[in-house]
Amino acid sequence: MELTDTHYYDGKINTEVEYMRKDIIRASSIPFTDKISNLNILRKQLRQSSLFCFDTIMRSYITFLDSKQSPNYDAINNMFAHDLLWLVCEKIIVLNESDYLILLEEQLEDMTTGLCPVGRTVRLFSLLRN
Repeated sequence: MELTDTHYYDGKINTEVEYMRKDIIRASSIPFTDKISNLNILRKQLRQSSLFCFDTIMRSYITFLDSKQSPNYDAINNMFAHDLLWLVCEKIIVLNESDYLILLEEQLEDMTTGLCPVGRTVRLFSLLRN
């Protein structure tokens, strides 16, 4: 059973993160314009109730890029929310795995309870573990 308090997982998902590190690094190497373009396609598919947190992640990405000062940067797990969002976007847009859209919307809506960097990344990371 997974807990809804994402801070329960602080420092506890290191093994799983390292298992996915190759994909996370690949996502970080996608050019900014490509990421923004495809993430905007994904945005058009989201319910209105999911857009607040999605837009928050996007604004942080546009403003801070890959700076470790970004509100998207999770220092505990050494990853960015926008890279994980990109990996989820790939599943939805490129691989046409529509179930991920529903799961993403749920996580984005749950994110409104706390938008800290770890909360952003753990919620998105949990989608990719499936």
